[in-house]
Parts: sequence; C-alpha cells; structure tokens
Amino acid sequence: MKHTIEINGSHFPIKFGYGAIRALGVYLNTPGYDTTIVKVNELLQQLVAAEKEGVNISFEVTDALGYLLLAGLDNADPDNAFEHTDLCDIILLNPELLQ
Repeated sequence: MKHTIEINGSHFPIKFGYGAIRALGVYLNTPGYDTTIVKVNELLQQLVAAEKEGVNISFEVTDALGYLLLAGLDNADPDNAFEHTDLCDIILLNPELLQ
C-alpha cells in the first residue's frame, strides 16, 4: 500500500515493503533481507543512543536514514527526482519526517 509523505510542503508517494528493503540492501551493501533489517535496527539503536547521550549523529546513521527514505520514495515512484544527499539535508532540517 502506498502512503504519502510531506516534504517541503508537497506530498510524495512513499511505499515500504520488499522492494524498498531490497533497494535499501543495495544502498547499505547488505546481502539479504534479514541482514538489511538487522543493519537498520543497529543504526536506529545508534541514533537513539546518540540522542539520549547528546552526542553527534554519525554520517553512517544520517546516510542510512537518507537511504531509508529514498528507498521508500523510489519504491513508490521510481521516477521521483530526489537524490540521497538532498534527502539527508531534508532529514537533518526536519527530523519529524522519520516519525
């Protein structure tokens, strides 16, 4: 099922599921579904720990969040115009998007 996400005042289709996880596996260089899920969980734990401890978030975590968003956007609309670094900028400026 497709949902939408609001980015900079516009709504874009976003879809998670196997296609998005597969794309995310390519982005994160993980060889399979389970390893991709494990990697994402590890990175999310790092994010939570960094926020709790008040330390900087690593590029690895920021990049993964950008790829997570890109994978969902690409899965819903392969012709979207988003680039990874643009999404990282958007996430850093609007962390509530990840909710």
